[in-house]
Amino acid sequence: MTGLDNSITKNEYEEFMFLERKLSKEQKQAVLNIMTGIILGELAREGTERNETRTT
Repeated sequence: MTGLDNSITKNEYEEFMFLERKLSKEQKQAVLNIMTGIILGELAREGTERNETRTT
């Protein structure tokens, strides 16, 4: 799992690379879209929290 610095272990990286080779182009695009959505959601949440802090 990721640590405090959000890094992954060598074993996790190797497992990801093994699975990545098995995915079709469409599956890879779907994973990318999901990851992008998660990142955008986190950025929106952080922005909302910052705005709430400023207004209080």
